[in-house]
Amino acid sequence: MCGFVFPPLARRELVTVEGTLQELTARDAARQRRNVVGRARTREELEAIRLERGYSRGWTDHILRARGGRSFG
Repeated sequence: MCGFVFPPLARRELVTVEGTLQELTARDAARQRRNVVGRARTREELEAIRLERGYSRGWTDHILRARGGRSFG
């Protein structure tokens, strides 16, 4: 052991909201991710999704080509 002491993590405030919990299956999660891409209307919105998800640079062009060159979902 080297004796390094990790600094404490920043505190977060938890917020409680009213509602009911529902199970989210892998299929539902994938569908929601596709819906986000489908709702993207511009190249800039697709680029933001690409960066958030860590996709490669060509992903945006691939999506736009699949849409037939249209910038809207």
